[in-house]
Amino acid sequence: MPLVAVPAGVGAGSAGLDAAPARPACVVSVPSGAAASSLAQACGGTVEVADARTETSELSANADGWFTVVPHVAPQRARRLDGTWGPIDTTLRFTADGMVRPGNTVVQVRLSAGGPGAFATAALGGREFGLRWPRSPFAQMTDALRQAAGNATGYEALARMGSAYDAMLADRTMLLLHLQAFAACGDDEVRDGVRTAFGRMWQTVSDATGLEAVQIKTFMAFGMLLNTNAALDLAAIDGQWAQQARTRIQPGLFTHVTTETNK
Repeated sequence: MPLVAVPAGVGAGSAGLDAAPARPACVVSVPSGAAASSLAQACGGTVEVADARTETSELSANADGWFTVVPHVAPQRARRLDGTWGPIDTTLRFTADGMVRPGNTVVQVRLSAGGPGAFATAALGGREFGLRWPRSPFAQMTDALRQAAGNATGYEALARMGSAYDAMLADRTMLLLHLQAFAACGDDEVRDGVRTAFGRMWQTVSDATGLEAVQIKTFMAFGMLLNTNAALDLAAIDGQWAQQARTRIQPGLFTHVTTETNK
């Protein structure tokens, strides 16, 4: 029977041999890239970098020390309201606040189930955008002009409404909604609504002042310029042209804008 030399201190069998250290178990993901790389090399597998996960990509550390990014054309996940990731779910559901929301989407959408306020709201990146029926901002301004005029007529009513309009410039959102409503008039239904609302505003100014058509037109034209100034935020500009655009129009100007002088 042949003899086999065995190093000293090692008995027959494997009980005395130094066993290779056991590899740690790989986990699906860890927060940081450094931790993912160390674990992937130790466990011999792939570990995702959780902090690098986005709606459309994943980053993973490999056992060879390299990283792999997997991009997707369409979103694969979205942040839930509690900040955790979840699969995309576009199924609409009624929620406790009375709104209609999709289950989980990249853009957080809320749809109104009825009543006043925005009929659709979208939030993304800390900013929120709402859609409202265009009659609302026009009705708000029309009511404010009517209340400002009160029982006054003529140039006094015009002066009061002008002051009210000037005060409403602080609500830049409402003035921007006016411009957006006009821009959306390529749609027949929107145009009909905006036309009706604008007509009511015009008629309110005409009824309250009793002035000539050319004077009402001039007043409304200056109002549109104020809307444009608000959209461009000209109050923040020091240029001469911006200062000229912000020139305050006084009621006395309208005494010179008459049907006679317009001939």
